[in-house]
Amino acid sequence: MKTKQKFKIKERGITLIALVITIIILLILAAVTIAALSGDNGILSNAARAKQETEKAEVLEQIRLDIYGEMSDNQGKAPTEADIERIADNYGDISGSTFDDKVLKTEKGSYEIKLSDIWQPEKADEGVTIPEGLEIGSYVSYNPSGTYPWYSEYCSSPEDTSYEKTLDSSTGQPFNIDTWRVFDINEETGEVTLVPDHSTDDGNDGASATSGTVYLKGAQGYNNGVKLLNDACSALYGNEAKGIKARSINIEDIEGKMIDTELAKVYEENGYGEQVSTAYTEGNSYYPSIYAKELFRSLNGENRIESGLGMSEQTGDLIEPTDNGATNGCLPGTSLRPTQTYWYRDNSFMQTAFETTDNGVNYYNLLMPDGSGTYYWVASRCVDTHSSSCDFCVRFVLNGGMYAYLMFDSYESSDNDSYGLFPVVSLSSEVIGGDSGSGFIVQ
Repeated sequence: MKTKQKFKIKERGITLIALVITIIILLILAAVTIAALSGDNGILSNAARAKQETEKAEVLEQIRLDIYGEMSDNQGKAPTEADIERIADNYGDISGSTFDDKVLKTEKGSYEIKLSDIWQPEKADEGVTIPEGLEIGSYVSYNPSGTYPWYSEYCSSPEDTSYEKTLDSSTGQPFNIDTWRVFDINEETGEVTLVPDHSTDDGNDGASATSGTVYLKGAQGYNNGVKLLNDACSALYGNEAKGIKARSINIEDIEGKMIDTELAKVYEENGYGEQVSTAYTEGNSYYPSIYAKELFRSLNGENRIESGLGMSEQTGDLIEPTDNGATNGCLPGTSLRPTQTYWYRDNSFMQTAFETTDNGVNYYNLLMPDGSGTYYWVASRCVDTHSSSCDFCVRFVLNGGMYAYLMFDSYESSDNDSYGLFPVVSLSSEVIGGDSGSGFIVQ
């Protein structure tokens, strides 16, 4: 008889050695993972650096966009080291002595950017090229083409639509100008300034809506006259593709070419800068809405404000007839104590009031090209004060003399007229071809 044998199954489990090996492997994997996440070349460090570089790149791109924008405004003029530092300073603090050593520490993230990495300016000794023979008074052929809508609600009132029209400067149109004269040359930058050899006005005061004149009336004419004239000239006579900018002539252009003693004389004789002694009271203290932002304003018992818009400045959009609760651009005040900013002189005085250049050109002949037959608006406001009222005016040249046209007075009366444009064009000398023999032309 066979005896049954009993077999015992051997139980299997994790030995101490296997456990130790497993732990060692896990520790190695953990170390590798931590190293991959941290450290100088770790994922987290690389992510932080990428974030920093992205933010630095955003700041750098914005600074360069600002530089390009300023170059566009300056007809493509390359920035200097001072220009780059001035623009970069808007984004943080700059330290260092020379340009190559200077560093911008940005406000966002306190990242450091070398100024030389932002932009490497052209060296000043490279200079600019002025066409040979080009000088003040030289004739230049330039035939721009553009349009601009002249709307009644900005120049007068919404109901006064009889003078609405689209201005057109193309060949054969009323606002066409194809012959210009050099008014200024900047030898350092190469910028050349041109003025037309005639205004767009044919000399007929109050000419019809089909001629080269534009209409201004009342408080809105005063409020928007500066911007309308500048915007119209920009659209009609500028050329963005060639970096050519245009605006209207202003009083500073004219005064800047006058003999200092003559200008001082007209200032004194017209009481320029003097504030009326007694304020106008309610019922005689109406004012155009832009006056509340002007330099030398004094409204509703306040002292004269020594800051604000200059006579040839208007910022932002065109002023609507009802802005700030106005009626056709006019607001009532409780009191008004204005300052005289108007002066005038007739053609006989102006003929001898201007400087003469080294090459014998008198600026009178450039600014009053038709002599006593010269008519045009000047993109500048002014106030003409009297003992009991004042006139809010837009400057204009009439019969070759310097005057201002009453748009609106403090009694709430208004007036109107139509005159031509007299644009000022700025361009780089690089786009002017030709010579004094064959003539100069904008290419």
